[in-house]
Amino acid sequence: MKKAERRSIIIGALLCGGASARMGTNKAFLKYKEFYFVEKALNILNRLKEGGYLKKNFLCGSLPRYSCIPDKIKGIGPLSGIYSLLESEEVRGFLKSSNSIYGLFIPVDMPLLTAEDLLYLIQNLKDFDYLLKYRSFTFPFLIKFTQETKKIIKERALQKNCVKKQYSLAVIFNDILTKFQLNYREIEPLSQRNFLNVNYREEYLSLLKGAL
Repeated sequence: MKKAERRSIIIGALLCGGASARMGTNKAFLKYKEFYFVEKALNILNRLKEGGYLKKNFLCGSLPRYSCIPDKIKGIGPLSGIYSLLESEEVRGFLKSSNSIYGLFIPVDMPLLTAEDLLYLIQNLKDFDYLLKYRSFTFPFLIKFTQETKKIIKERALQKNCVKKQYSLAVIFNDILTKFQLNYREIEPLSQRNFLNVNYREEYLSLLKGAL
């Protein structure tokens, strides 16, 4: 990939702290075309880092043999990884060094996702964007780390005795749009098939058979 030139710093984050309860096993170590899901996701993030599009990549969660930023709060889904990343010392250092830092978040359970899908999102990022994602899909997304977005993430992560949906990323996205009226854009994906989330064993078996 040709080296990118942009003023904003973008860090990549792979979210791999989910319980995988519906699958019955850790999805990070499922295989597709000879690669574990976690390996494939890291490979596409590293391609973007090598091309100069990402400053650094992080794993959020807990995986054997991998250096990860552990979840500070359990049971709140992907929000835990995002919050824990923001609270980590290294990312706090990035935030002090620049006033224009974005996080590119992807989950571990999208084995068809490509570096081109992520690159297209990055290439469509504008300086006025606080949130950029693909229409009809939660992941991947780019979020600008500002006082406003950090406040939303922290407040949602630390809220107590809430129903599970209050921790969802859809609620976070809506907060960005309504509470602070920050710019939130969606673009059309290059290929909808690439954004398949593998949550159930039946979906995984269909993927292996080429039925998805």
